[in-house]
Amino acid sequence: MKLYYNEGTSGEYVLYIRRYNSLSKSQGGAVVISEIEEKRLLLDIIGTLEAVKRKALHVNEAEKFLFSPYMVSLLKEQNCNHRILLLLEKGCELEDILSLLPDRLEQVINELEDEAMELLKEYPKFEESHWI
Repeated sequence: MKLYYNEGTSGEYVLYIRRYNSLSKSQGGAVVISEIEEKRLLLDIIGTLEAVKRKALHVNEAEKFLFSPYMVSLLKEQNCNHRILLLLEKGCELEDILSLLPDRLEQVINELEDEAMELLKEYPKFEESHWI
């Protein structure tokens, strides 16, 4: 798997991309994101939205970590679930909502969280154990 890196991107962002690429499977030369990775990504989406809502993370930071067109592009290349891609694309709009309709930000975040939670429920239970 080719590692992607943009100049000026924080180290955390690079590690984040590497994390999702680490468990991807290859199908005919194309890298495909696994269900486990998609489920983890949904957990990250929910956690990031909650952190923004509670003001522990600014919208600008959330865009650097997760809600960016770059992330959507990478995950699209890996054939990520289109509903997750839509969630991420909507997350890319949080900055616009904050600047144009700040009183709606929490409502939009709640709606995104609800969508992510409903999608999360559709994934199978994770049974693997990673205890040492």
